[in-house]
Amino acid sequence: MRRRIVLALLVLSGSSAAGTGAAILSVRSATRQLNELVRLHQSQEPRRDRVAAAMAHVDQAGAILAGSLVLTFLLAVAVGVRLTRSVTRPIGELVAATRELAGGRLGVTAAVDDRTEFGELAGHFNRMSAALKESYAELHRQIQERVDAEQRLVHDALHDALTGLPNRVLFLDRLDQLFQAGRRQPEQHCAVLFLDVDRFKVINDSLGHLIGDQLLAAVGRRIATCLRTCDTVARLGGDEFGVLVTDIHGLAGALHVAQRILAELELPFLVEGNEIFARASIGIALRSERHERPEQVLRDADVAMYQAKMKGRGCAEVFDAEMHASVVERLGLEADLRRAVEHGEELLLHYQPIVELKGGGLVGLEALARWRHPRRGLLAAAEFIPLAEESGMIIPVGEWVLERACRQLRAWRERDPAFEKLVLSINLSGRQFRQADVVPRMAAIFERTGLSPASVALELTETTIMENMDSAAEKLARLRAMGTQVHIDDFGTGYSSLSYLHRFPVTAVKMDRSFVARLPAHGDSEELVRAVLSIAESLRLDVVAEGIETEAQLARLSELKCRYGQGFLFAHPMPAEELEGWLAGRGSPAGRAPPGTRPPW
Repeated sequence: MRRRIVLALLVLSGSSAAGTGAAILSVRSATRQLNELVRLHQSQEPRRDRVAAAMAHVDQAGAILAGSLVLTFLLAVAVGVRLTRSVTRPIGELVAATRELAGGRLGVTAAVDDRTEFGELAGHFNRMSAALKESYAELHRQIQERVDAEQRLVHDALHDALTGLPNRVLFLDRLDQLFQAGRRQPEQHCAVLFLDVDRFKVINDSLGHLIGDQLLAAVGRRIATCLRTCDTVARLGGDEFGVLVTDIHGLAGALHVAQRILAELELPFLVEGNEIFARASIGIALRSERHERPEQVLRDADVAMYQAKMKGRGCAEVFDAEMHASVVERLGLEADLRRAVEHGEELLLHYQPIVELKGGGLVGLEALARWRHPRRGLLAAAEFIPLAEESGMIIPVGEWVLERACRQLRAWRERDPAFEKLVLSINLSGRQFRQADVVPRMAAIFERTGLSPASVALELTETTIMENMDSAAEKLARLRAMGTQVHIDDFGTGYSSLSYLHRFPVTAVKMDRSFVARLPAHGDSEELVRAVLSIAESLRLDVVAEGIETEAQLARLSELKCRYGQGFLFAHPMPAEELEGWLAGRGSPAGRAPPGTRPPW
């Protein structure tokens, strides 16, 4: 009995405080009855009926207690499960979201939306994740911008800004790669083509730099159409392009590419409504064992290109060893010419008489530049004037010739009034004429020398005048207004158009010596001479025939009514002192010409 009582007390003491109210009341009632039973037992009052009733109550209380315990257990489990879920689910969500975030999935969110601390923590986590995503996107954008900027810098450093083609640096780098490959596979051939646009400066000066730039870009695109994807075209600078042709069949393959490019450039370019013809000169160099560096191949191609220009432009030339020696010699000659121009002691003038074909009277003199080279001796104009044109030294050389000739004629006139009848002809180069201030420069020379501009005839080629017709017309008009005569030199070799002659204030034309040289044997030359004389007569221009060397030529020109001429038949170009002796032998500067005779121009 006591064991049962103790057991009941232990169960009651170990039960959950969260039991139902009814179970607790039953237990308390049973306890009171049990206490009463104990007191009754202690007082030895045998009341069996009351004990039995108490025992019944105890059994009833035990049943109630057992049910309460089961119910309490079930409630505890339910509460525990709910509490566990309310804690572990948001923790699991946060842990999973954290793992995804750590794995690189930016912007991930934790789906916890309750109002507990877990919900607040999830809110902070979601905002942090969104901020990280935005920060990463901004960082990625900045990195991409920097990468793009670096790529643009690299591209700009290796490409030409105007044409978008590779520049000299990238061209030489690719050539160097072929050099390295060629050492491993000597049977593979590559060639460099150096291309220069002919007369580009004329186009640039006449039509403007904007059109010139667009023309260069169009030339680059057209060259690219002639090449394979494995080949390279680059703009090396100015109007120069380089072409790198790989895996070709020797020289024949390189020549084939060059001819294809030349053929494409024969077609006109249409730029801003202007139809422009842009031919080119091409130099070709094949990589060989004697080349140690890529620059040497490019140099040889450059040398060959200049040979192409000297042979008439618009063609291709292949480099050989003799060309290199010629270029070295040319560079030395250029250095010598610069020194000669600076000191002015080696340059001198020769004068060739211009006469009337009927009667032989002297009407003028043509001043021709000569160079007394310290090692090569006396050089004619044809041997150094083209070099002066290319190097830009023609400007000081041309002005030196004009001023020295004007001073000489002034000195002659001071000694002999008969020289007043002579007109001094002086060549004006295209480069000189293209100067914007050419007219003030001429006027300054006339003023310094004290010679009247009317005593000078400036000779220009047809090509020089036609380079920019509007500018040429304006300059020639100013020269004529000043009194200077204007002659067209080498007439018949250029445009020979009545329309252009009519536009310009020309006073005379000089028939090219190539027409005269074939007289009187060749009928076609005679027809050309007739045509030149007819054009000049229709425009009331006088004609001076150049290069008369035989009596037969003189006789035929006289028959064709050509009035004036010059050539070795009459006199070679000679220094001033020798000319004075020649004139003294004729009796007077006017020779057999009637008194007062003077060329009508």
